[in-house]
Amino acid sequence: GKHGSGISEPITAESVFGRQGMGFTESGRQVGKVFHQKIEKIIKEYIGTSGHHDLVFTTGFDNPQRAVMHKIARKFGLKSKSFGKGDDRHLTISKKFDPMSLLEELVHCGGETEKFILKPPKNLQQRFNALFR
Repeated sequence: GKHGSGISEPITAESVFGRQGMGFTESGRQVGKVFHQKIEKIIKEYIGTSGHHDLVFTTGFDNPQRAVMHKIARKFGLKSKSFGKGDDRHLTISKKFDPMSLLEELVHCGGETEKFILKPPKNLQQRFNALFR
């Protein structure tokens, strides 16, 4: 969020899906159907939430798993981005908002949400302040 707020506990492979993780087939070599189904379920639940928070996954997922997560996010029209290097790499998924609906949401919320702050151009600061008093 805008001040480091948001989900306090990101989604971990171990805590949600057990010590084996959820991504491997019997051979342990490729991402499995169960992984795909569970990630899709998590993402569908996220889509059904209101607000502008991000869906954050921990570093417990490997490259093939993150690739599937990116693909599922795109399938549902979401943005996804991996951050970090090596074992510290993690993934974040966010909803896309068109500028007008985001502006309307910010105005409705008094110019501020968990993730965004509406900052007007300097030449409109007085008019802006009058709207949010």
